[in-house]
Amino acid sequence: MRLLRAGGEELVLDNAYGESNEYAILSHRWLPQDEQEIRYPDIVNQKDGLDTKAGWNKLQGCRRQAVLDGLPHVWADTACIDKSSSQELTESINSMY
Repeated sequence: MRLLRAGGEELVLDNAYGESNEYAILSHRWLPQDEQEIRYPDIVNQKDGLDTKAGWNKLQGCRRQAVLDGLPHVWADTACIDKSSSQELTESINSMY
């Protein structure tokens, strides 16, 4: 599992496989245009212009709330799952139920 750091200016993913971590979960409705979501490759490649995407505000809002709640990380499916890996996608979907 990957978790997004709640604090700081940069979007940073931490690997949390096998660890016990406290984190907030962003439960959200996907945007009609998927390219407007902040996705895993956007964060890994540190793409410019992420703050212009519609998904930026909801992700940043979740991060701010996590900090206020004393949580070091957040998890959002769009940002933390590498959807290009069918194995990772399957494991992530199965772990949600």
